[in-house]
Amino acid sequence: DGNLLTTGDRTPGENWVMDVDPDGADTEDPSLPATDISGHSLASNIKTGNYWVSEDVNGPSDNYHFLDSSCTVGDVATGSSGTSSFGGVEVKKDQTTFCTFINARDTGTITIVKDAIPNHGQNFTFTTTGGTLPATFRLDDDSNATLPNNRSFTVPTGPYSVTESLVSGWE
Repeated sequence: DGNLLTTGDRTPGENWVMDVDPDGADTEDPSLPATDISGHSLASNIKTGNYWVSEDVNGPSDNYHFLDSSCTVGDVATGSSGTSSFGGVEVKKDQTTFCTFINARDTGTITIVKDAIPNHGQNFTFTTTGGTLPATFRLDDDSNATLPNNRSFTVPTGPYSVTESLVSGWE
């Protein structure tokens, strides 16, 4: 949801590409696999020292934006955090350095408006595919307060379709 104070809506990100460079120099990088289903990417046998840690800000697709990041060794923060790429991340002997990147899925709004001419008591049914849209919903453009003449949905970016069902006597 983009709110850093809520954590119940977070899910691990799979197939994100991470990079670790010694002192920010792009040489002899430790090899990191893409994040697994748990959102982890483990780099082992890294020499002690300071590193630059970054992620592909688009993630596995272009449908995400960066929110926050942090790294810790034990319970102590390390590195200049707050961006999708930061330096000064310390790796210490026999300790694990954890880096966390938080991204949010981009969203958009789909609005469907029914404007029948002439206004009529006829209800119109719509079917949808994709994401979190309801499978069907109805609209009506007359003054009846039972059904609205429009619906808006905030949804994750991606492909969707909305189809109006045919009604006899209407084009």
